[in-house]
Amino acid sequence: MATPKLLTAFKSRTISIALALFLATASATAAVVTLKNGERVVGDWVNVQGGAITFTSETLGKISIPLSKVKSFAPSKPAVVVRKNKSTATGQLELLPSGDWQVSQNGHAQVVPASQVQIIMPQAAYKALMAYRAQILHDWKGTANVGYNIQSGNEQADTISANVAAVRERPSTAIFFPHFRTTYSLIMLFSKVEQDGSMISSNSLTTSLREDYLFTPDNFVFVSGELDHIQTQGLYLQQMYGAGFGRDIIHTSRTVFSVLGGISYIGQRFYTGGPEQQNAEALLGESLSFALSKRLQLVHSLTFNPLITDLGQYNFQTNSSLIFKLSARFTANLSLVDDYLSNPTPGNHSNNVALTAGLGIVF
Repeated sequence: MATPKLLTAFKSRTISIALALFLATASATAAVVTLKNGERVVGDWVNVQGGAITFTSETLGKISIPLSKVKSFAPSKPAVVVRKNKSTATGQLELLPSGDWQVSQNGHAQVVPASQVQIIMPQAAYKALMAYRAQILHDWKGTANVGYNIQSGNEQADTISANVAAVRERPSTAIFFPHFRTTYSLIMLFSKVEQDGSMISSNSLTTSLREDYLFTPDNFVFVSGELDHIQTQGLYLQQMYGAGFGRDIIHTSRTVFSVLGGISYIGQRFYTGGPEQQNAEALLGESLSFALSKRLQLVHSLTFNPLITDLGQYNFQTNSSLIFKLSARFTANLSLVDDYLSNPTPGNHSNNVALTAGLGIVF
């Protein structure tokens, strides 16, 4: 049985070998950290955050060194210190014995207390984050699914449904930068029933696009547009264009809950003909994405629009989906969609409810 002294010696030797490997694989221009026990660690440093310095190595991957174990650290390349109040200091970086940071540029040195630091990173990495601009087809994440149902008997019935939900936003970073976020949604349901030579169709299509500008991590302003075609309500085309303010109330790795409010224009054309109905309306809404488990997710949205120019009239739309991850790329989906119109044309229903199931792909 190994004695405690042998185990301690073996552990120390293992750490020394790991540091030697790290030193051997580091680039010639890498930064150097001197530890309080006299050892030196060389590597490509990523950042200083949360009381630790992070390095990368092709052999060992990422290594995090607590600042409490560091005696000195002075990278040769310029760095950017981002304070908690979002102000920055740029220049040559040096860790002082007090634990604070000295930043020198053009012969001028300033001390940044450690308590004020949010993150420190190489200047080149900071500039790359500032200059990040994605192409129009980049950074989209979402799901697309399709379902089909066929029934044969006294009547022939065919139903096809499709749903696309996607969000485009710059990749998350340790530093917040004001940026745009695009949300797109498409819901289609085409149904046809044939019996004794007669055919009845029931088609609906809703597509929407919302552009947010996040000026803080939680607050944003937005503009939005939506087109609807709902045959069961006699609605040939409905156009809605709005703008307003929103806030992410909860934003964690598991839950995202947002609310928004504003004002919008609505134009409606019905199958019965006549002039287009035009109104102004308030815009109130919420959206929720909640991971019930590693494989099951709930996605829900609700938009309520009371008319301003025709008091007492309103419409709302709600969409709730359960998404079960079959694999990294494929899902099974169950969705409930409800479109309500308080003033449908005579002979048409106010409510249009659809329950669909299908298979989807994650992108």
